[in-house]
Amino acid sequence: MSFGRDDLEALLPQLRRFARGLTAGDTAFADDLVQDTVVAALEAADRFTAGTNLRAWLFTILRNRFFNLRKRRHRTAEVADDVQAERIASDAPQEGRLELLAFKHALAALRPEQREALLLTTLHDMSIEAAAEICRCRPGTIKSRVNRGRRALKLAMAGSEAAMRAEVSAPAGREEARLVRPRR
Repeated sequence: MSFGRDDLEALLPQLRRFARGLTAGDTAFADDLVQDTVVAALEAADRFTAGTNLRAWLFTILRNRFFNLRKRRHRTAEVADDVQAERIASDAPQEGRLELLAFKHALAALRPEQREALLLTTLHDMSIEAAAEICRCRPGTIKSRVNRGRRALKLAMAGSEAAMRAEVSAPAGREEARLVRPRR
């Protein structure tokens, strides 16, 4: 084995973050995915080439496991429930919590390839080339996915911001007034 337990443990937080992003916040599925990735990496340790990028190798294993487990379970990515999102953002002011929740929903609604490309290049600060290697596609494809993902996020966030402004500025009781017809 050309990497040790300490090397794996040091990368666990990054693996967990990537797994949570791929699973759209499904922490149980993400934890299973990380555990499965570590087991697979240990079983395939003899195939890891010393001196190469362990992080990229583990991310590739995690990504492949994700798609295999998702197919096997016939599972679609789910948005984390509001309670969990509130727990994550408990220190943020109310408006910040709403924005974080809207962002989580918008991120979860992205196509999986776009979400994956954004997570690798932004959250995990990988180069376009490294992300392309992990995703087994060309760098131009990653650039396109990141660009389209960012555009979709901006549109979704602009829409949720407009919806929040409309909800806040709506007069109290107005909806009820529309729903109740006066008797004649």
